[in-house]
Amino acid sequence: MATYLDGMDGGKHNSDNTEAVSKPKTKKITRENIASHLLDYQLTLIGKTRVDMIDNDTWRIDWKMAIEKHEQFYNYAIPLIQKIFRCNRRKAVDTFLWFKNTFGIKGIE
Repeated sequence: MATYLDGMDGGKHNSDNTEAVSKPKTKKITRENIASHLLDYQLTLIGKTRVDMIDNDTWRIDWKMAIEKHEQFYNYAIPLIQKIFRCNRRKAVDTFLWFKNTFGIKGIE
């Protein structure tokens, strides 16, 4: 029996409407958690996690990031910083450089 709601689920259900398919929920990026988000993003680019970081005391120097990955990180971080902090590009670049010098991977291949 069809109801007026059939087909109006926004694609959240399988074709047989028996099981919901949902995207994994991500935490909203705010001023309070942007640093940890950028750190996780940077580690993901090189295939590492925070657990790997804890096991290696000299991770900032030992681990290397390819130039392409660094550019990808830069291109992701600058617009995100502008959006979250509502600032101009110059201030976002300054903030990114501070983050990179404080928490970033030092080695670039």
